[in-house]
Amino acid sequence: MAPEVDPVSTVGSGDVLVSAFLAARYAGKPIDEALRSAVAAGAASTLEVGAGRFDPREAGRLAGGVEVTELEPVVS
Repeated sequence: MAPEVDPVSTVGSGDVLVSAFLAARYAGKPIDEALRSAVAAGAASTLEVGAGRFDPREAGRLAGGVEVTELEPVVS
């Protein structure tokens, strides 16, 4: 679950999310930590004007509010 923010612009926030996830995995972080970092960076990027911009300090602050939960597989 992502922290609630008042977005300024959502342009490029998905790109930031994917980039942050890949960077965290490349750095050897476990998947749950990589997801937490990625969601926080994507959320932080919505607080900036301009595609692909975010404040890493804001992402770090928001990371504490990201809840990662493993879902049960759907049995059909």
